[in-house]
Amino acid sequence: MTEPGRSTAKKRVEGYELSATGNLTPDWTIIAGYTQQHATVTEGQNVAQDGSSALAYTPKHAFTLWTQYQATSDLSVGGGVRYVGSLRRGSDGAVGTPDHTEGYWVADAKLGYRVNSNLDLQLNMYNLFDTDYVASINKSGYRYHPGEPRTFMLTANVHF
Repeated sequence: MTEPGRSTAKKRVEGYELSATGNLTPDWTIIAGYTQQHATVTEGQNVAQDGSSALAYTPKHAFTLWTQYQATSDLSVGGGVRYVGSLRRGSDGAVGTPDHTEGYWVADAKLGYRVNSNLDLQLNMYNLFDTDYVASINKSGYRYHPGEPRTFMLTANVHF
């Protein structure tokens, strides 16, 4: 007997992930990553709203690029971008609702400062340009989770 809410379909994800990390100078680091995946339901019930064999809620493309510069022995700055491709939603027969989310780009930044040997402060800024985007969508398309708005987070790290 199948448990309610548990999928017994067989799935396959094929693709690749590339990443690179390096220093442009001793004080300047760059990190990049890209993922391409083809996710399908190979056996069993397809649940993508568009009727395809695509595995719902799985982006085909994702990308990240981050750079950090150690300006002084105490001060570092960094910034980057993130991309997540569109997501297809599952199917429950709802009509007239979105069947996917759009892909989105978001930019982030950070500023770090070493106050002394016992205290580091870091200010992270997420979604710098306050981009509106849908982070996820539910099966019917009636509800969704909006992406995080512009957010600031100050962190203090205390070393003993």
